[in-house]
Amino acid sequence: MIRSKNKELIRQLGMNPLKPDSFQIANEPLMNNLFLWSREKIDLHDTLQNFFGVKVRTKLVAVLLDIDLNNWVGLAASWQEHNHNGQIRIDARLTEFLLNNAFGPSPTNNPFSIKKINQLELNVLQTFMQNMENKMKESWEVDSKHPFLMDLIYLVWLVQSDEGELGKIAFAVPASFKPKKATQILPGEGIDINKLANTGIKVPIDLLVGSTKVSYSEVKSLEKEDLLIFENSDSSKFLWHLGEIGLVLPEEDHPIFLNEIGNVEELANDMVKVKHTTDDDPLSSLPLELSAEFQKVLIPLKQVLELKAGGVLPLGSVLESELILTAQGKPVAKGELVIVGNQFGMRITDLLIGTKKTGKATSSGVELDDLLTKEPQPVIQQEQSLAFEDELQDLEEN
Repeated sequence: MIRSKNKELIRQLGMNPLKPDSFQIANEPLMNNLFLWSREKIDLHDTLQNFFGVKVRTKLVAVLLDIDLNNWVGLAASWQEHNHNGQIRIDARLTEFLLNNAFGPSPTNNPFSIKKINQLELNVLQTFMQNMENKMKESWEVDSKHPFLMDLIYLVWLVQSDEGELGKIAFAVPASFKPKKATQILPGEGIDINKLANTGIKVPIDLLVGSTKVSYSEVKSLEKEDLLIFENSDSSKFLWHLGEIGLVLPEEDHPIFLNEIGNVEELANDMVKVKHTTDDDPLSSLPLELSAEFQKVLIPLKQVLELKAGGVLPLGSVLESELILTAQGKPVAKGELVIVGNQFGMRITDLLIGTKKTGKATSSGVELDDLLTKEPQPVIQQEQSLAFEDELQDLEEN
Protein backbone atom coordinates (compact mmCIF):
# COMPACT_ATOMS: atom_id res chain seq x y z
CA MET A 1 0.00 0.00 0.00
CA ILE A 2 2.82 2.40 0.90
CA ARG A 3 4.57 1.83 -2.40
CA SER A 4 1.40 2.53 -4.35
CA LYS A 5 0.97 5.82 -2.47
CA ASN A 6 4.56 6.82 -3.17
CA LYS A 7 4.08 6.09 -6.85
CA GLU A 8 1.11 8.45 -6.77
CA LEU A 9 3.25 11.21 -5.25
CA ILE A 10 5.81 10.96 -8.03
CA ARG A 11 3.10 10.61 -10.67
CA GLN A 12 1.51 13.87 -9.51
CA LEU A 13 4.85 15.59 -10.07
CA GLY A 14 4.64 14.61 -13.72
CA MET A 15 7.36 11.97 -13.52
CA ASN A 16 7.05 8.32 -14.40
CA PRO A 17 7.05 6.22 -11.20
CA LEU A 18 8.06 3.13 -13.20
CA LYS A 19 11.17 4.80 -14.65
CA PRO A 20 13.03 6.61 -11.84
CA ASP A 21 15.99 8.47 -13.29
CA SER A 22 19.06 10.15 -11.88
CA PHE A 23 17.18 13.46 -11.45
CA GLN A 24 14.46 11.83 -9.36
CA ILE A 25 16.91 9.90 -7.23
CA ALA A 26 19.22 12.89 -6.69
CA ASN A 27 16.35 15.24 -5.79
CA GLU A 28 14.27 12.74 -3.85
CA PRO A 29 15.33 14.01 -0.37
CA LEU A 30 14.45 17.61 -1.26
CA MET A 31 11.14 16.60 -2.87
CA ASN A 32 10.33 14.44 0.15
CA ASN A 33 10.66 17.36 2.54
CA LEU A 34 8.81 19.73 0.20
CA PHE A 35 5.92 17.28 0.20
CA LEU A 36 6.06 16.85 3.97
CA TRP A 37 5.98 20.59 4.67
CA SER A 38 3.15 21.10 2.16
CA ARG A 39 1.10 18.64 4.21
CA GLU A 40 1.53 20.58 7.44
CA LYS A 41 -1.29 22.65 8.95
CA ILE A 42 0.81 24.85 11.24
CA ASP A 43 -1.20 27.86 12.42
CA LEU A 44 0.34 31.13 13.61
CA HIS A 45 -2.82 32.92 14.74
CA ASP A 46 -2.22 32.05 18.41
CA THR A 47 1.33 33.44 18.30
CA LEU A 48 0.08 36.69 16.76
CA GLN A 49 -2.79 36.97 19.21
CA ASN A 50 -0.70 36.23 22.31
CA PHE A 51 1.98 38.75 21.35
CA PHE A 52 0.03 41.57 19.69
CA GLY A 53 -3.46 40.93 21.03
CA VAL A 54 -4.99 40.75 17.54
CA LYS A 55 -7.55 38.25 16.31
CA VAL A 56 -6.50 37.00 12.90
CA ARG A 57 -6.64 33.90 10.75
CA THR A 58 -3.52 32.35 9.25
CA LYS A 59 -3.20 29.76 6.51
CA LEU A 60 -0.12 28.04 5.09
CA VAL A 61 -0.65 28.82 1.41
CA ALA A 62 2.70 28.02 -0.26
CA VAL A 63 5.87 26.01 0.15
CA LEU A 64 8.62 27.58 -1.96
CA LEU A 65 12.27 27.01 -2.79
CA ASP A 66 12.76 30.73 -3.33
CA ILE A 67 10.89 34.01 -3.00
CA ASP A 68 11.08 37.02 -5.27
CA LEU A 69 12.73 39.68 -3.13
CA ASN A 70 11.55 42.39 -5.53
CA ASN A 71 7.97 41.50 -4.64
CA TRP A 72 8.67 40.92 -0.95
CA VAL A 73 9.39 44.26 0.66
CA GLY A 74 9.37 43.93 4.41
CA LEU A 75 11.32 42.99 7.50
CA ALA A 76 13.80 40.07 7.46
CA ALA A 77 15.82 38.31 10.13
CA SER A 78 17.98 35.21 10.31
CA TRP A 79 18.17 32.43 12.86
CA GLN A 80 20.49 29.52 13.51
CA GLU A 81 19.96 26.07 14.99
CA HIS A 82 22.71 23.43 15.22
CA ASN A 83 24.75 25.28 12.57
CA HIS A 84 21.75 25.36 10.23
CA ASN A 85 20.64 28.82 9.07
CA GLY A 86 17.09 29.95 8.40
CA GLN A 87 15.12 33.15 7.77
CA ILE A 88 11.96 34.91 8.88
CA ARG A 89 10.25 37.55 6.73
CA ILE A 90 7.22 39.75 7.41
CA ASP A 91 5.97 41.77 4.47
CA ALA A 92 5.50 45.53 4.71
CA ARG A 93 1.68 45.45 4.87
CA LEU A 94 1.61 43.11 7.84
CA THR A 95 4.48 44.97 9.53
CA GLU A 96 2.52 48.23 9.33
CA PHE A 97 -0.63 46.57 10.72
CA LEU A 98 1.20 45.00 13.67
CA LEU A 99 3.00 48.22 14.60
CA ASN A 100 -0.17 50.30 14.32
CA ASN A 101 -1.93 47.79 16.56
CA ALA A 102 0.89 47.93 19.12
CA PHE A 103 1.62 51.68 19.15
CA GLY A 104 -1.14 53.33 17.16
CA PRO A 105 -0.65 55.11 13.83
CA SER A 106 2.76 56.78 13.70
CA PRO A 107 2.78 60.56 13.12
CA THR A 108 6.36 60.35 11.77
CA ASN A 109 6.04 57.27 9.57
CA ASN A 110 3.06 58.09 7.39
CA PRO A 111 2.87 56.90 4.67
CA PHE A 112 4.50 53.81 6.17
CA SER A 113 8.06 52.89 5.19
CA ILE A 114 10.14 49.98 6.47
CA LYS A 115 13.19 52.26 6.45
CA LYS A 116 11.57 54.63 9.00
CA ILE A 117 10.94 52.01 11.72
CA ASN A 118 12.45 53.24 15.00
CA GLN A 119 14.55 51.16 17.40
CA LEU A 120 11.69 50.46 19.84
CA GLU A 121 9.45 49.17 17.05
CA LEU A 122 12.31 47.08 15.69
CA ASN A 123 12.94 45.54 19.13
CA VAL A 124 9.27 44.58 19.42
CA LEU A 125 9.26 42.93 15.97
CA GLN A 126 12.51 41.09 16.72
CA THR A 127 11.03 39.73 19.93
CA PHE A 128 7.96 38.57 18.01
CA MET A 129 10.18 36.82 15.47
CA GLN A 130 12.00 35.10 18.33
CA ASN A 131 8.65 33.86 19.66
CA MET A 132 7.74 32.55 16.21
CA GLU A 133 11.10 30.80 15.93
CA ASN A 134 10.51 29.12 19.30
CA LYS A 135 7.09 27.96 18.14
CA MET A 136 8.50 26.55 14.91
CA LYS A 137 11.22 24.67 16.79
CA GLU A 138 8.46 22.47 18.15
CA SER A 139 7.52 21.49 14.59
CA TRP A 140 10.78 20.27 13.02
CA GLU A 141 13.58 17.78 13.39
CA VAL A 142 16.77 17.25 11.43
CA ASP A 143 16.37 14.68 8.67
CA SER A 144 18.81 12.03 9.88
CA LYS A 145 19.10 10.54 6.37
CA HIS A 146 19.98 13.84 4.68
CA PRO A 147 21.33 16.32 7.27
CA PHE A 148 23.30 18.48 4.81
CA LEU A 149 20.79 19.64 2.19
CA MET A 150 21.73 23.21 1.25
CA ASP A 151 18.39 24.57 -0.01
CA LEU A 152 15.96 26.67 2.02
CA ILE A 153 12.28 25.77 2.08
CA TYR A 154 10.05 28.83 2.59
CA LEU A 155 6.75 28.27 4.38
CA VAL A 156 4.44 31.17 3.52
CA TRP A 157 1.37 32.04 5.59
CA LEU A 158 -1.41 34.40 4.56
CA VAL A 159 -2.67 36.51 7.48
CA GLN A 160 -6.28 37.72 7.36
CA SER A 161 -8.77 39.53 9.55
CA ASP A 162 -12.51 40.01 9.12
CA GLU A 163 -11.69 43.09 7.06
CA GLY A 164 -9.56 41.11 4.57
CA GLU A 165 -5.95 40.23 3.86
CA LEU A 166 -3.39 41.82 6.18
CA GLY A 167 -0.17 40.46 4.70
CA LYS A 168 2.19 37.45 4.64
CA ILE A 169 4.79 35.79 6.81
CA ALA A 170 7.54 33.58 5.40
CA PHE A 171 9.56 31.23 7.57
CA ALA A 172 12.50 29.57 5.81
CA VAL A 173 13.79 26.28 7.18
CA PRO A 174 16.79 24.35 5.86
CA ALA A 175 15.77 21.56 3.50
CA SER A 176 17.53 19.19 5.91
CA PHE A 177 14.72 19.86 8.43
CA LYS A 178 11.50 17.91 8.14
CA PRO A 179 8.26 18.08 10.13
CA LYS A 180 8.55 16.30 13.46
CA LYS A 181 5.15 14.69 13.11
CA ALA A 182 4.46 14.49 9.43
CA THR A 183 0.79 14.21 8.51
CA GLN A 184 0.06 10.73 7.20
CA ILE A 185 -1.42 10.34 3.75
CA LEU A 186 -4.62 8.36 3.98
CA PRO A 187 -5.79 5.96 1.25
CA GLY A 188 -7.48 7.86 -1.55
CA GLU A 189 -6.40 11.23 -0.17
CA GLY A 190 -4.95 13.69 -2.64
CA ILE A 191 -2.06 16.09 -2.16
CA ASP A 192 -2.38 19.83 -2.51
CA ILE A 193 0.64 20.22 -4.75
CA ASN A 194 -0.65 23.64 -5.77
CA LYS A 195 1.23 24.80 -2.68
CA LEU A 196 4.37 23.62 -4.42
CA ALA A 197 3.58 25.07 -7.85
CA ASN A 198 5.93 28.03 -7.44
CA THR A 199 8.80 26.21 -5.79
CA GLY A 200 10.97 26.70 -8.84
CA ILE A 201 11.59 22.98 -8.96
CA LYS A 202 11.69 21.43 -12.42
CA VAL A 203 10.68 17.84 -13.02
CA PRO A 204 11.75 15.60 -15.91
CA ILE A 205 9.16 14.03 -18.16
CA ASP A 206 9.51 11.86 -21.25
CA LEU A 207 7.53 13.07 -24.26
CA LEU A 208 6.55 10.55 -26.95
CA VAL A 209 6.74 12.10 -30.42
CA GLY A 210 5.40 9.20 -32.48
CA SER A 211 6.13 5.75 -33.88
CA THR A 212 6.42 3.83 -37.13
CA LYS A 213 7.12 0.26 -38.25
CA VAL A 214 10.06 -0.72 -40.42
CA SER A 215 11.79 -4.02 -41.16
CA TYR A 216 14.85 -5.32 -39.39
CA SER A 217 16.88 -4.87 -42.57
CA GLU A 218 15.85 -1.22 -42.78
CA VAL A 219 17.01 -0.65 -39.22
CA LYS A 220 20.34 -2.22 -40.19
CA SER A 221 20.65 0.24 -43.06
CA LEU A 222 20.08 3.39 -41.01
CA GLU A 223 22.62 6.11 -41.65
CA LYS A 224 23.24 9.63 -40.45
CA GLU A 225 21.04 12.25 -42.12
CA ASP A 226 18.36 9.63 -42.84
CA LEU A 227 14.84 10.95 -42.38
CA LEU A 228 12.11 8.98 -40.65
CA ILE A 229 8.43 9.93 -40.77
CA PHE A 230 6.25 8.71 -37.91
CA GLU A 231 2.86 7.67 -39.28
CA ASN A 232 1.58 7.40 -35.73
CA SER A 233 2.12 11.04 -34.87
CA ASP A 234 0.27 14.32 -34.88
CA SER A 235 2.13 17.63 -35.00
CA SER A 236 -0.47 19.16 -32.70
CA LYS A 237 0.39 17.02 -29.68
CA PHE A 238 2.88 14.92 -27.74
CA LEU A 239 2.08 12.01 -25.46
CA TRP A 240 3.32 11.32 -21.95
CA HIS A 241 2.40 8.85 -19.25
CA LEU A 242 -0.39 11.13 -18.01
CA GLY A 243 -2.02 11.61 -21.43
CA GLU A 244 -1.77 14.14 -24.24
CA ILE A 245 -0.02 17.51 -24.34
CA GLY A 246 -1.22 20.14 -26.78
CA LEU A 247 1.55 21.98 -28.64
CA VAL A 248 2.10 25.54 -29.74
CA LEU A 249 4.16 25.29 -32.93
CA PRO A 250 6.85 27.79 -33.96
CA GLU A 251 6.35 30.15 -36.88
CA GLU A 252 6.16 28.38 -40.23
CA ASP A 253 9.52 29.76 -41.35
CA HIS A 254 11.23 27.80 -38.54
CA PRO A 255 13.70 25.22 -39.98
CA ILE A 256 11.84 22.46 -38.17
CA PHE A 257 9.24 22.57 -40.98
CA LEU A 258 10.19 20.66 -44.15
CA ASN A 259 7.83 22.45 -46.52
CA GLU A 260 9.70 21.36 -49.64
CA ILE A 261 8.47 17.77 -49.27
CA GLY A 262 5.27 17.35 -51.25
CA ASN A 263 4.50 13.63 -51.13
CA VAL A 264 4.61 12.42 -47.52
CA GLU A 265 3.33 8.94 -48.41
CA GLU A 266 6.07 8.40 -50.97
CA LEU A 267 8.66 9.61 -48.52
CA ALA A 268 7.32 7.32 -45.81
CA ASN A 269 7.65 4.32 -48.15
CA ASP A 270 11.29 5.19 -48.84
CA MET A 271 12.33 6.44 -45.43
CA VAL A 272 15.68 4.70 -45.27
CA LYS A 273 18.17 3.62 -47.86
CA VAL A 274 17.88 -0.18 -47.98
CA LYS A 275 21.14 -1.63 -49.17
CA HIS A 276 21.01 -4.53 -51.63
CA THR A 277 22.67 -7.54 -50.08
CA THR A 278 22.63 -11.27 -50.46
CA ASP A 279 21.27 -11.61 -46.95
CA ASP A 280 18.75 -14.42 -47.08
CA ASP A 281 18.02 -14.26 -43.37
CA PRO A 282 14.24 -14.69 -43.03
CA LEU A 283 14.38 -12.35 -40.04
CA SER A 284 15.41 -9.46 -42.30
CA SER A 285 11.76 -8.68 -43.02
CA LEU A 286 10.74 -8.84 -39.37
CA PRO A 287 8.78 -5.65 -38.60
CA LEU A 288 10.11 -3.55 -35.72
CA GLU A 289 8.37 -0.60 -34.13
CA LEU A 290 10.48 2.53 -33.85
CA SER A 291 9.47 5.20 -31.36
CA ALA A 292 10.91 8.66 -30.81
CA GLU A 293 10.91 10.32 -27.40
CA PHE A 294 12.21 13.54 -25.95
CA GLN A 295 13.78 12.19 -22.80
CA LYS A 296 14.24 14.03 -19.54
CA VAL A 297 12.64 17.30 -20.60
CA LEU A 298 12.82 19.55 -17.53
CA ILE A 299 9.55 21.41 -17.06
CA PRO A 300 8.63 23.66 -14.10
CA LEU A 301 6.14 21.98 -11.78
CA LYS A 302 3.73 24.89 -12.25
CA GLN A 303 3.69 24.22 -16.00
CA VAL A 304 3.19 20.48 -15.40
CA LEU A 305 0.09 21.28 -13.37
CA GLU A 306 -1.20 23.46 -16.20
CA LEU A 307 -0.56 20.65 -18.70
CA LYS A 308 -2.57 18.26 -16.55
CA ALA A 309 -5.44 20.73 -16.66
CA GLY A 310 -5.44 20.75 -20.47
CA GLY A 311 -2.81 23.39 -21.08
CA VAL A 312 -0.40 23.57 -23.99
CA LEU A 313 3.38 23.43 -24.29
CA PRO A 314 5.43 25.63 -26.65
CA LEU A 315 7.29 23.22 -28.90
CA GLY A 316 10.34 25.46 -28.86
CA SER A 317 10.82 24.79 -25.15
CA VAL A 318 11.76 21.16 -25.79
CA LEU A 319 13.69 21.30 -29.07
CA GLU A 320 17.02 21.56 -27.25
CA SER A 321 16.32 18.31 -25.39
CA GLU A 322 17.63 14.99 -26.64
CA LEU A 323 15.42 13.11 -29.11
CA ILE A 324 16.00 9.35 -28.89
CA LEU A 325 14.85 6.71 -31.37
CA THR A 326 14.16 3.32 -29.79
CA ALA A 327 13.42 -0.16 -31.12
CA GLN A 328 12.10 -2.84 -28.78
CA GLY A 329 12.60 -0.29 -26.03
CA LYS A 330 16.32 0.02 -26.79
CA PRO A 331 18.01 3.23 -28.06
CA VAL A 332 19.19 2.97 -31.66
CA ALA A 333 19.71 6.59 -32.72
CA LYS A 334 19.67 10.25 -31.73
CA GLY A 335 18.21 12.94 -33.90
CA GLU A 336 16.50 16.25 -34.57
CA LEU A 337 12.75 16.77 -34.73
CA VAL A 338 11.19 17.88 -38.01
CA ILE A 339 7.62 18.47 -39.15
CA VAL A 340 6.36 17.21 -42.48
CA GLY A 341 2.75 18.14 -43.16
CA ASN A 342 0.83 17.28 -40.01
CA GLN A 343 3.23 14.57 -38.88
CA PHE A 344 6.47 14.50 -36.97
CA GLY A 345 9.70 13.15 -38.38
CA MET A 346 13.26 12.71 -37.21
CA ARG A 347 16.55 13.47 -38.95
CA ILE A 348 19.18 11.08 -37.59
CA THR A 349 22.31 12.75 -36.22
CA ASP A 350 23.96 9.84 -34.40
CA LEU A 351 23.66 6.05 -34.60
CA LEU A 352 23.76 3.93 -31.46
CA ILE A 353 23.55 0.49 -33.09
CA GLY A 354 26.28 -1.94 -34.06
CA THR A 355 26.99 -5.63 -34.47
CA LYS A 356 28.82 -8.17 -32.40
CA LYS A 357 31.22 -8.67 -35.32
CA THR A 358 32.19 -5.01 -35.61
CA GLY A 359 31.70 -4.08 -32.00
CA LYS A 360 30.26 -0.81 -33.29
CA ALA A 361 27.62 -0.43 -30.61
CA THR A 362 28.28 2.25 -28.02
CA SER A 363 27.78 1.88 -24.29
CA SER A 364 24.50 3.79 -24.59
CA GLY A 365 23.33 1.89 -27.67
CA VAL A 366 22.42 -1.67 -28.63
CA GLU A 367 23.68 -4.54 -30.76
CA LEU A 368 21.54 -5.39 -33.76
CA ASP A 369 20.99 -8.99 -32.70
CA ASP A 370 19.40 -7.73 -29.48
CA LEU A 371 16.54 -6.24 -31.50
CA LEU A 372 15.31 -9.63 -32.74
CA THR A 373 13.80 -10.58 -29.40
CA LYS A 374 12.04 -8.40 -26.91
CA GLU A 375 13.83 -9.14 -23.70
CA PRO A 376 12.20 -8.64 -20.31
CA GLN A 377 13.14 -5.52 -18.39
CA PRO A 378 16.51 -6.05 -16.68
CA VAL A 379 16.24 -7.08 -13.05
CA ILE A 380 18.66 -4.33 -12.06
CA GLN A 381 16.22 -1.66 -13.30
CA GLN A 382 13.37 -3.25 -11.37
CA GLU A 383 15.51 -3.27 -8.25
CA GLN A 384 16.36 0.40 -8.78
CA SER A 385 12.68 1.24 -9.07
CA LEU A 386 11.84 -0.59 -5.86
CA ALA A 387 14.77 1.01 -4.08
CA PHE A 388 13.54 4.42 -5.16
CA GLU A 389 10.08 3.67 -3.79
CA ASP A 390 11.64 2.45 -0.54
CA GLU A 391 13.51 5.75 -0.25
CA LEU A 392 10.19 7.58 -0.50
CA GLN A 393 8.67 5.70 2.42
CA ASP A 394 9.49 8.46 4.88
CA LEU A 395 6.65 10.41 3.25
CA GLU A 396 4.38 8.09 5.21
CA GLU A 397 6.28 8.13 8.50
CA ASN A 398 5.36 10.16 11.55
